[in-house]
Amino acid sequence: QGIYLSGERLVIIASAYDVGSYRYDVRYLIPSSPIAYEGPRSYVVTYDISDAQNPIRLSSYGVSGGILTSRMTNDVVFLVTQSYSWIYGDEIATPKVWIGNMVGKMPLDKIHYDPETRETDGFLNVLSVDIRTEAHDFMSIVAGWASTVYMSQNALYITIQKWTGNIAISNDSGIVATQEDSTKTTIYRIAVEGVRMAATAKGEVAGWLLNQFSMDENGPYLRVATTTSWMDMKNSVYVLGSDLSIVGVLKGIAPGERIYSARFVGDTLYLVTFRQMDPLFVIDLSAPSSPVVLGELEMPGFSSYLQPVDKNHLLGIGRENNNVKVSLYDVTDPMKPSEVSIFVVDADYSYS
Repeated sequence: QGIYLSGERLVIIASAYDVGSYRYDVRYLIPSSPIAYEGPRSYVVTYDISDAQNPIRLSSYGVSGGILTSRMTNDVVFLVTQSYSWIYGDEIATPKVWIGNMVGKMPLDKIHYDPETRETDGFLNVLSVDIRTEAHDFMSIVAGWASTVYMSQNALYITIQKWTGNIAISNDSGIVATQEDSTKTTIYRIAVEGVRMAATAKGEVAGWLLNQFSMDENGPYLRVATTTSWMDMKNSVYVLGSDLSIVGVLKGIAPGERIYSARFVGDTLYLVTFRQMDPLFVIDLSAPSSPVVLGELEMPGFSSYLQPVDKNHLLGIGRENNNVKVSLYDVTDPMKPSEVSIFVVDADYSYS
């Protein structure tokens, strides 16, 4: 499910599954004993390809769970997985670690727990491997289901959404009461130094994140862009300190719309929201405690990916009228961004 290349080292990210076994009561075709199933496990496998015709497998490290994502910084690969907390009788199946052909349970002092997490239905596992030295480390967090992962040069940020949902109470006349849906996102900061990892901070913001580009570390700050809910959509930008406490916030951006793309570039955030038109917001983050919207541009369609071109231009890739649209934005004057060139695919329907 992933490939990394560093010089003569090739890294494969892969998952493996055990089918397990049941003993059946043949009269009713129902299990008469618990299933011997441990769920998927995921691996970082390193090869020496200095002789391309004769690749040599050097090492294999694995951890319980299916792959959420992976990252590579310098020569260290970080693999993030998720595994359910299977229960057999009175015993919880804690995560396992594989080193070559050897397997063992993850030591309990490597497993962390967030007491404020309501739904602890699994383990969030992180494996780190140096593909040159084979040094490695691992850790796990008892938590809910994770979503977005972002990595800087010295930290791994993992987010978990906590949704309370929207409850409607109705009678024969229709809905008489509702409870507003509420989503919060917990952010864990895992400091990294080589293969060593340490859970150092936890924070929380209102709303949910679109993808990894909704987060950005800049100096001691983590900047986050969220959409607050589905029922009454608004968007916010948070600036968090090194302990992930909130030091600045900008709320109420584009009511009734949600974030379709975000890109942090230095002290500037470019944000696209969408419902009918495509507003591109230019947000100044140079004062962490006081984020502010500098400029706004509206045009048809939306951009679902933003790519900096140079200090004065931004590329947007998205859609307009069910076809792929590529836009070039001039952001020389952040108070007056403009769309200087566009390309729309000429087809009945297209996507990227």
